[in-house]
Amino acid sequence: MKKEKTYNILSSVNDNVLEVIIKGDISSLNSHQTMLNEMLDIEKSANVNKQLVDIRKLKGRLTTIELYSLVRDYPADRPRMIIALVDTPEYAETASFHETTAFNAAIKLKWFTDIDKAREWLKGK
Repeated sequence: MKKEKTYNILSSVNDNVLEVIIKGDISSLNSHQTMLNEMLDIEKSANVNKQLVDIRKLKGRLTTIELYSLVRDYPADRPRMIIALVDTPEYAETASFHETTAFNAAIKLKWFTDIDKAREWLKGK
């Protein structure tokens, strides 16, 4: 029996920035691989090098180990993007870890709580 998705990914390209909004609930997913594969497909089709990912309306987060594995195991054919991650302050510790792990893997990712500041940061890149 196929499980129904409990999250939704919306995407658009504005001013050469791929803007992705992920909302819903991923707290009960056994694997985030389906969601990550969807993100990769969106990234590959966008043909841009800047991405804003808004997860403020997403319930549930990857664990520290899942974040580490996600960043370290990015597929070789994944587009290299400058990423602004927009989240809520309650996840600052996890998001900070994600930012640091991404930096260590030569991935440009910065965490924000303000979407306008995230857009400004991307404009300057």
